[in-house]
Amino acid sequence: MKNILFILFLIPFLSGTAQNSVRGFNYQAVARDANGAARKNEPVIVRFSLLNGSANGTAHWVEQHNVNTDLFGAFSVVIGSETRQSGYSKFSLLSFTANNYWLKVETIDGPDTVLLSNEPMQSVPYAENGVAPGIVHIFGGPEANIPEGWLICDGRSLSRTAYPDLFEAIGTAWGSSCADSFNIPDMRGMFLRGVSGNSGNDPDTASTIRVASRPGGNSGNKVGSMQPDAFQKHKQYRNLSHVTEQVWWWGGNTNVGNHQYGNRCDYFEGLTIGDIHPEAVNGGGEEAHFSSETRPKNANVYYIIKSK
Repeated sequence: MKNILFILFLIPFLSGTAQNSVRGFNYQAVARDANGAARKNEPVIVRFSLLNGSANGTAHWVEQHNVNTDLFGAFSVVIGSETRQSGYSKFSLLSFTANNYWLKVETIDGPDTVLLSNEPMQSVPYAENGVAPGIVHIFGGPEANIPEGWLICDGRSLSRTAYPDLFEAIGTAWGSSCADSFNIPDMRGMFLRGVSGNSGNDPDTASTIRVASRPGGNSGNKVGSMQPDAFQKHKQYRNLSHVTEQVWWWGGNTNVGNHQYGNRCDYFEGLTIGDIHPEAVNGGGEEAHFSSETRPKNANVYYIIKSK
């Protein structure tokens, strides 16, 4: 069995083209034997593990490379380019800014495993933008200028094999028409609301009210579900001695003078006759703005989702 000494270089960049980038980082080293001589033109099996927090931390990523040294004993690999042996399901799910990783390097020589190094990484190996697939952002420019790797949240159906990282992140929460596809959120013209969870802030989380946004998607108190518009039922109090023919009456018929006023909206519980708030219904304050929906003031933006 030969001991191998490494001179290690970490080259910080994203390998690949802008259109088809591979999130990973280059690792270059020279393999040497116990006497310090370079192992030239030899096959070497090297295993890399990214451990979270310490030399004995949980392995977030483990991969193995079969390399051949050159005539100087050097070799180069891209950590993150090989199929995982254990850890996170995708290398892109690792966050080098949120976690302090240790890089453990071992060689496999038949039945023997030789530990070469297990040291903390002193810097982030590449310029990580911190945006993982499935993150939704707001974009304030025209559709044509939406950055590469982002999609408008328009509810479209995507291939699970074409967008594996995005599917890994959001699954079928927003719908799925078949076993090979999934839907992204459709947020066009929508206001967003945080999942209520156990907070009780959303009183209508039942799956009969909060329904799936697309067939096969989530309903009830889960991400991806959707509520229809609604207006909270309530009581209004007016002194009918002050009303005129302009008053609107909710919740039942009544006679005011020689005029009968019928239901305007059965959703309200009804008016209660009394001396509270004696002003006329249409008096005071800012003039009402009527439309086909109830809404606050708003501005149009694009909701976009990180796809790759």
